[in-house]
Amino acid sequence: MRKKFNSSTILATILVICFLMVGQVTFAAELINKVPVGADLSIELLDVEHGDAILIRKGAKTMMVDTGDPNHRFLVANKLRARGVKTIDILLLTHHHSDHIGGVYTLLNDFKVGKIYENGVENPNSKTSANLIKKLKNDSKNHILVNAGMKIHLDNDIYFQVLSPDQKELFTGKNFLNNNSIVMKMQYKDFSMLFTGDMQAATEDKVLQTYGAATLKSDVLKVAHHGSRTSSIYPFIKAVDGKIATISCGEPEKYNHPNKNVVGRLNHLGYEIITTLEHGDIKIEPNGQEYSVYNSK
Repeated sequence: MRKKFNSSTILATILVICFLMVGQVTFAAELINKVPVGADLSIELLDVEHGDAILIRKGAKTMMVDTGDPNHRFLVANKLRARGVKTIDILLLTHHHSDHIGGVYTLLNDFKVGKIYENGVENPNSKTSANLIKKLKNDSKNHILVNAGMKIHLDNDIYFQVLSPDQKELFTGKNFLNNNSIVMKMQYKDFSMLFTGDMQAATEDKVLQTYGAATLKSDVLKVAHHGSRTSSIYPFIKAVDGKIATISCGEPEKYNHPNKNVVGRLNHLGYEIITTLEHGDIKIEPNGQEYSVYNSK
């Protein structure tokens, strides 16, 4: 028996399909903090489960901080294309763990990439890291070795002050890759955000002792190491004194991220915690004084 469909049923079906198709390529801008402020800067933590991939755009300038893991390399590239990205002016790799550099060659192949900033600390267990170090050594024009004290300018009025690593005092030992992560504070007029890579307690303590609370204080904290128990010591996150704490993490069964004690410390200090696990892509839009936060879930 053939089922009959009336015109209203067909129209409703078409609308649902169109909605689902659009939802795959656009950002569902649900405001979760403050009010729209007419921003011309966006910082977007892409939901790549357990990994970091942060898209920063200011006018015609584009920057990526890390590239996610190998399993999500095409997802990252597709998200960039869906947002109209064709050129990445600055590609910054905080360190050489696979969940931060796993998509690097996909981005290099699929987009026009300008300067590449990284810490020069090779991961001995990663062919991607070894090949990348070799490639960058032969590209002195576009490769920049990051060192504490540097300022990285994305535009005339936005820069990143590098706080770590100090190339003269690189960390060694078991957690050397994480502890040599590039740590930097972004400044855009009166708005600031602290990027932490996978820095652990030893680096947090060193950065705090070197720079003090006045330098670390930021509106937004990108929580280190996906909210792991290895990081976010109380004195450090207290010194940052932020309002928002963002965490890039996947399902907790694998790594138990974010750690409950880290969440407890952040809550105690009054941070509003926003995770990619719960909220999907997280977009922060500052205008230099105020800022809004949107999510895609």
